Amino acid sequence: MTLSIIIPAHNEEEQIAATVIGVLTQVQTPDREVIVVADHCSDLTETIVTEIARNHPELRLIKNTDRPGSFSNAIITGLHAATGTLVVPVMADHCDDPSAIDRMVKAMEERGADVVCASRYMRGGKKVGGPWLQNIFSRIVCYSLRIFTGIPTWDCANSYKMYRSSVLRSLRYDIPNAGTEYSMALLFRAYFHGAKIIEIPTTWTGTSIPINQELKILRRFPNYWYWYRKALRWLRREE
Repeated sequence: MTLSIIIPAHNEEEQIAATVIGVLTQVQTPDREVIVVADHCSDLTETIVTEIARNHPELRLIKNTDRPGSFSNAIITGLHAATGTLVVPVMADHCDDPSAIDRMVKAMEERGADVVCASRYMRGGKKVGGPWLQNIFSRIVCYSLRIFTGIPTWDCANSYKMYRSSVLRSLRYDIPNAGTEYSMALLFRAYFHGAKIIEIPTTWTGTSIPINQELKILRRFPNYWYWYRKALRWLRREE
C-alpha cells in the first residue's frame, strides 16, 4: 500500500515545522508522500515547508487556489493531488499524534477496513488540553451520533481519519467551502454507502484559548447541526 499524508495549513508558521518533522520522523510506512496544502498563507508557512523539503523529496508543497480559509477546500486540493492508495489528513497545528498513522495503516490492512478513525473518545484514547467548550460540544455530538446512528466510532468529528482512495473516489467527496465539519460529512457518506469503518485510539493535544475566543466556537454549530440532521435522515431511509 502507498500512503498520502495531507497537511492543510493556513498561517501555521509557529507549528508547521514541528508538525511536518514529526510526520517525517515518526511515520515508518516506507512508500509515502507528505503533501502540505498552503491555504492562502500570509506568513512564513510556505517558506518553512520549502526549506524542509530540500532534504526530504517525499515532501511537497502545493497551494489551495479555491476560496481561502475553507478547511474542505484545502483538503480537497490535497486529495486531488494525492497518489497513494491510502490517504490521511493531519492537522497543521501539531495536535495530532503522528505515531498513530502506522497503526492506522496496520489496522487497515489486518482488518480490511475502508476508513480508520483515530478516536480520542474510545477506550485508550485521550484528549489533552484544548478549549473546554469545544470539548463539551464535540463529545455531545460524537456520543449521540454513535447511539442514534450506530456509526462504529465514538469520535466521528475528529478530522484524523485514514481512507482508502478507492472508497473516496466512489463518493462525492467534493464538499466545497465547508469547515471542520467536512470530516464528519465525509464519514457519513462513506458509512451510508457501505464502507467498513473501524477506530483506533489516539491522543489529541491542544492549547487553551481565552473564553471570548471559545465563544466563537458556537458559530460552528449550524454547520455541524446540518450534517447531524442529514445523517439521521439517511438513517431513516436505510430503515
